[in-house]
Amino acid sequence: MLRCTFLLVIPLFLFTGCGDLEPDMQDTRTVILNMDFHGKSSSRSSSSVSANELSQYNTHLILALPSGENLTSSYRNYYSSFAQGLMNTEDKKVSLEIPLNTQMKIFAFLFQSEEDYSISELFSGTPEVGYYGESRSFSIDTQTNNLSLGITLIHVSGTGTDTGGGSDTGGGTETADTAAPIIEQVTAIESQTSDSTPEYTFRSTKTGSITYGDSCDSATIIAYIGNNTIVFNALSDGYYYDCIIKIIDSEGNESNTITIPPFTVDTTVNDTMPPVIEEFSGITTPTTDTTPDYTFSSSEAGNITYGGTCETAGSATTAIVGHNLITYNTLSDGSYIDCTITVTDSAGNVSNPLSVTPFTVNTTVTNDTIDTTLLAHYAFEGNLFDNSSYNRDLTEDNVSNITYSAADNTSNKSGRAALFNGTNTYAYTDNITLSDNFTVAFWTIPFSSSMSPWDSALSSGDSTSSGIFQIDFNDNNTRFCAGICYISTTLDSNEWNHIVITKSDNSTDNKKIRLYKNGVLKTYTYPIITLWDKIKVGLNRTGGGYWNGYIDELKIYNRTFSTQEVRDLHDSY
Repeated sequence: MLRCTFLLVIPLFLFTGCGDLEPDMQDTRTVILNMDFHGKSSSRSSSSVSANELSQYNTHLILALPSGENLTSSYRNYYSSFAQGLMNTEDKKVSLEIPLNTQMKIFAFLFQSEEDYSISELFSGTPEVGYYGESRSFSIDTQTNNLSLGITLIHVSGTGTDTGGGSDTGGGTETADTAAPIIEQVTAIESQTSDSTPEYTFRSTKTGSITYGDSCDSATIIAYIGNNTIVFNALSDGYYYDCIIKIIDSEGNESNTITIPPFTVDTTVNDTMPPVIEEFSGITTPTTDTTPDYTFSSSEAGNITYGGTCETAGSATTAIVGHNLITYNTLSDGSYIDCTITVTDSAGNVSNPLSVTPFTVNTTVTNDTIDTTLLAHYAFEGNLFDNSSYNRDLTEDNVSNITYSAADNTSNKSGRAALFNGTNTYAYTDNITLSDNFTVAFWTIPFSSSMSPWDSALSSGDSTSSGIFQIDFNDNNTRFCAGICYISTTLDSNEWNHIVITKSDNSTDNKKIRLYKNGVLKTYTYPIITLWDKIKVGLNRTGGGYWNGYIDELKIYNRTFSTQEVRDLHDSY
């Protein structure tokens, strides 16, 4: 019979040290358990154990055991232990080395004697336990700073001298508790489950011992005030309709009985959850490697299926849980824009199709032949990466407003192009500076119905001072402005245009600035641009005109292309 109930509060304070561990042992931490003997059970108006009674218990054995352990007053009757310790009666603290990320319980045993027992005396002899109790199941990790645990101490009948009916600390007479606990369901077990050890949660108004009825049982025998989650012992496949729970408090008051809603355990239920896969590390583009590596993660193991251009190119045939590194079989030079991967688990569930970020294989470019005059190359293959050797990536001013899609491919452009919305979208970099000789080339599809004067595809600088230029749209013309000087050509709307601007600082050159459209020289002028300290893609230099349309394959060189080189660049797409 549960005569006396007393609440024990144990804050956990983690020490930062960690002892030497064997390679296969779990990481542990030293914790200090501060035993507060002034707590009260909320089911009583005063402490259930008098100070006089507690003063007779000099030895307090504290055990840290796996959460599945179930002990009463037989403190030696456990299967395994994480840690053991005796409370220091002066500061009411005990130090234990306990594992991290492990479900466990704290068990407390109080012994009455004139002298303190030692650990060896407790386990070599059979001292009589006066009070015992256990905490709820808990675990700690490296982020845990403190934790309060309540332990209900149960008085072992026939021990001690306090009957539990004496005066409280205020001198009044203690009145017996006749209020029964009230319990109610919080979370039921799924009506159809493949889990043979299902969880069930109920709420209680009082602390007490749990009684199970009929087909279900659990190692959890103590209920606490508030929500209590129990894990049933292993159940066989079948239909369970008669499982019941009730609790009895320390005064012997029985709660109402909960009948757990019927449920079926079927461990043969088919897995219907498909794997989830996602890209972890894409392929650098362009690459000279004809057998590039690609890494993706999968939530389940299964068979890999390749699709698109890379349908038969993957070397790996099975995926594991976690990261999977695959090496593509030999690929030919070209752009790969439709490669996909799926994973099929053992139950036949097919994952989401993973689209490999597009990449280009070009074995004609080696480290010895890289054009170092190419200061930046933006292919806009789903990102703002610089594919030159300088890695001058663009930064989007309005995150996620630039979109990438397979624009009209009739001109044999790369797989995707950047779409600028004409309202609030542009990208920039501060890492390019030119002043003497340069070449700027890009493809564009302007949407003329939405364009207005000064809407700029490309500009430099952050001011209107002389020597800073922009390439904008005005009355169906592409206009190149250098300070107060202009050259222009008609720009075809809703179709691809290849625009190239070159500048030469050669004093003998009568055509210092040239504009080419689709490989053909259209016009030229004489002014000398003196400054380029920033590039903006999709916005003019004063921030007032946004480009509306596609931009693709933007290349910037620090040398002046000849007319033939401009023609060759146009014809290469």
